[in-house]
This record gives sequence, structure tokens and C-alpha cells, in this order.
Amino acid sequence: MNASKLELLAFQLFIFVTVLSYSWTPIAVFSIPILLMVSFTVVRIKTLNYLFFTYIVLISLILYTLPHQILYVEWARNILFIPLVMVAYILGDWLVRNSHQLKPIVICFFISSMIVVLYTFLVAVPSDLALFLGERRGYMAREYLFFGRFFDFSLGVTHLNLYINFCVVIIVATMINVGTKKLYILALLFFIILGLLTQSRSPALFALIILCGYLIYQFSITKQKATYLIILTFLLFATALIVSPMFLFSDIFSSSRFSAEGMADVSRLLFFAKGWEHMTLEPWGNSLLYTDPKMPLLNYHNTFLSIGNRIAFGAFFIFLTLFLMSFISIYKIKNRKLKSILFLLLYFCFHNFMIEDVIKFDAFVLFVFLVLATYVRRVSYIEKRFADAIG
Repeated sequence: MNASKLELLAFQLFIFVTVLSYSWTPIAVFSIPILLMVSFTVVRIKTLNYLFFTYIVLISLILYTLPHQILYVEWARNILFIPLVMVAYILGDWLVRNSHQLKPIVICFFISSMIVVLYTFLVAVPSDLALFLGERRGYMAREYLFFGRFFDFSLGVTHLNLYINFCVVIIVATMINVGTKKLYILALLFFIILGLLTQSRSPALFALIILCGYLIYQFSITKQKATYLIILTFLLFATALIVSPMFLFSDIFSSSRFSAEGMADVSRLLFFAKGWEHMTLEPWGNSLLYTDPKMPLLNYHNTFLSIGNRIAFGAFFIFLTLFLMSFISIYKIKNRKLKSILFLLLYFCFHNFMIEDVIKFDAFVLFVFLVLATYVRRVSYIEKRFADAIG
């Protein structure tokens, strides 16, 4: 086995445990071989760029704010954040230099996410179906998915939807890359249906936006623009027809998350406001989640606010900036197919950052974003240098 295959195996093992585990501990353990590997080939890493220094600042903020963490679990999670950031940068850089390994890395992400989804629906949900169908809409989860301790509380379906959304976006990205096939359409419908079974609005909205993105891409490359314009218009019109009866007959759909009452629910905005308040009160990391008896919180339901609260106020702005810079870098990419796929992946990260605390139990979304941010910066930079050279 040559060095390239060993590197691929090390990254795949790290991805597998990061996606499958609800615990952050394996991140520290499985990052060791990658960091050792890079220590012998450090010259391969192109360090002098704004993203590298941004990650260094982020790690420095974590180390500086550790003394301000009151709860041990937050202190430990912040420590484990460091190898995740480091491995994400290394993998993003490695993928640009080893573009032929991009497919097995994406497949590893997809299969790992699919395992979580299928195991949850086939094993975890049937073990307590009343919990999944009830108002809490949760399921009992083990720390390492297949084994380990059960959490003291059930995970909400929002966590499950992160994995479902990832499967959806990878299938659509594959359809853009290799073409639309019946197998891909069936797989897409399968995961969309699973998302709807969670009774959540998020996967429905996400699938709609991703499908619109796919149709916009097809519209941009086809000569039969009218066809895709009609399909896109029909998709939006069909969605309106599906949603409108729920508003017109709210008494029938009153128990649904898609009812008029459910659509008008602004409780998340209250969580966001509380998260901003806590972040400004203690800008160097805080443990104020459980201090308000009128609004007991497990998380702020927003990754940006959670990062700002758990690490530092500065980290909040770092991640907003990273999203903006990633958007600009993708926009500069000339390859239309690659650009469309990367935009969809970036939206996947942004969508799930805005609706859930992904650094609490689903570090893989954070990992995907950090890898993506590194990858798109290098690709955009290389394309620019190539264009300047031939210009």
C-alpha cells in the first residue's frame, strides 16, 4: 500500500467516526494518525493564506477562552474542536492536490450519513415509536451510534434531518455531475420521504431549495430553457398548492408542523435573541444556557450563536466571514458544474448552521464546512493563477 492510499484510509476512518459518532472523543483519537502523517510532509501544506491564519486565530481563541468555561463538558468540547479544525484544513488542502481522491472521500461521507439515517429509522425509532411520533419528535441514541451509553435525553429529529439533508444534497450533486438517472431519482425520493416522516419543516424546505438549485443549473446549460423554466414554475406552484390548504383548513391540520400555527411559530427567534444576549454578556465563552427559569435551553438552535457562546464573540464573526469568503471563492470558479455543486454544499452547511447547534452532537456538518472552505479557496486561487498565466 503506497503513501497516497494510506493517507486516503486515514481520512476515511476519521470521516467515518466523525459522522457516525455523537461523541467528540473519537475526533481526538482518530486525528492522531493524520496529524502524524502531516508532520512528516508539512511542506505539502500551503500555509501562507488568509484561511490558514483564520484557523490559527480560531484555535488561539479556543485556547484563550478555556479558563472562562465553567462547565467541564464545554471545556472538553472546545479542546476537541482544535483537531477537527486542523484535520479539516489538511483534508481540504489534500483534496486539491489529489483531485482523483475526491470521489472516495465524498462516497465515505455519503455512506456514513446513510448508515446513520437507516440505523435510526430501522433500529432507534421502532424501539420507542411513541416518542418519535409524539410532540417531542425524538429518538433514543447511543453515544457511538451502535454502542456506548444512551444519552439521558432523546435527540430531536432535527439532528436526524442533518444526515437526511446531506444525503439529499449529495444525490443531487451526483445528478449534476454524471447526469440524471432513474436510480438517483428513486434514491432522492426515498430520502425526501424519510425527511417528511420526521414531521419537520426543515427537510421539506431544504429539498425544495436544493431541487430549485438543480433546475436552475439545468436551465443554465440546456438549449431547451423553456422546458426547465416550466418545470421550475410547476415545482413552485405545486408547493404553493400543497401548503395553502394547510392554511385554509388549519383546523384539520392543527396538529401538523406544516399548519398555519406551525408555520407562524417564532420560538426559534426567541432562542436566537437569548443566544445573542448571552454572547454579548460574556464574549469570552459562557455557560448561561441553563440560567433562565423562564426559558430553559439545551442549545440556541443556531450554530453561529453556539460557536460565539461556547468559544468567543470573535469566533461568531469568523464563521460568518468564512461563509461569505467561501461564497465569493465559489462564485469565481469558472467550471459551471463544479460551481453549482459547491454552491449546493455551501447551502447545506448554511441551512443547517441556521436551524441547529451542529457542534453539540453533529460535528460532521461543521467538519464538512471547514473542509469545503479550505477546498474552494485553493481551487479558486489555482484557477486565478492559471488564468493569469495564460492571459
